[in-house]
Amino acid sequence: MNGLKLEHGCAWAVASTADKAPFLAVVTGQRAIALGDVVGRDFPSQLEAVFSDWDATLAALLDAHKAGFPQPSPEKWLNFSYLRWHAPVSARANLYCSAANYRKQLIELIIARGGDPEIDRLEISQRRPTAEKMVEKRSRQGEPYFFLRPTSTLAAPFAQIAVPADEHQMDWELELGVVIGRRARNVSHEHALSYVAGYTILNDLTDRSLIYRKDFAGADWLRGKGMPDSMPAGPFLVPQCFAPDIGTLRLRLWVGDDLMQDDLASDMIIDVPRLIAYLSSRVELMPGDVIATGTPAGTGAERGTFLRRGDVVRAQIEGLGYQLNQMV
Repeated sequence: MNGLKLEHGCAWAVASTADKAPFLAVVTGQRAIALGDVVGRDFPSQLEAVFSDWDATLAALLDAHKAGFPQPSPEKWLNFSYLRWHAPVSARANLYCSAANYRKQLIELIIARGGDPEIDRLEISQRRPTAEKMVEKRSRQGEPYFFLRPTSTLAAPFAQIAVPADEHQMDWELELGVVIGRRARNVSHEHALSYVAGYTILNDLTDRSLIYRKDFAGADWLRGKGMPDSMPAGPFLVPQCFAPDIGTLRLRLWVGDDLMQDDLASDMIIDVPRLIAYLSSRVELMPGDVIATGTPAGTGAERGTFLRRGDVVRAQIEGLGYQLNQMV
């Protein structure tokens, strides 16, 4: 965790020291403090407390940040080096995952896999212009494609991740996570971001060998993405007001020293407001729910290479910190 720092403003996190129970923390720079010491309330240990009175809690946090956190005594602040980080996501959250939502990645998938008469009639070397037109049309007229992940898949941002035997194909998918701050139903595109609590880092680790079954047509997302502790989250939950221009966020992922993914969130085919508007027209989004917004190009499936035991994955989104996970 050397070099971990919150780059802008302040954020929430779930942290612990030694063998003590996790606590809700406010982080700024390279230090943290219990949330209750900042907002002046006796908060329980569950992350749901952040959302129980969202507007009041956020206002108190921003007031304290603007004033330079003058009230807490200095000894209550903890340096990051003393802390262990946990996923800043509620155990009761719904995890909504948006599939194939980055332009460059979807173009490569269309070129490689085909599956549409318009593209299948072409040689692979001739497919790119047609694939680009198909993706642009989806950007203008398409709807998101979502699936759900169980919360048991959540893992800490610096956890060791179990990798199956060599015949499996464990892949990485760095994603911007959007955390909902209040109930949302039939929300308009124009007002969608006002329902966002903040943003976090997700790595939607996937066993590609289990996605497509021989006995059933189509993708089996539960088999390929339902493994316990397979979605590292965090370390921070950065309030929406500290990341107002989502499109400028840069997503990068390394396996060892090799940079595998590197793109801006602006490459999303369907942007965050449209994702929220679509989801809220189908379900009622609840405080703490998480939307995984898709992954940029550069996954292992595109490269024909997958994670092995001993690999170290660093997943980073500019302004939101980074994760570091060793495969075991």
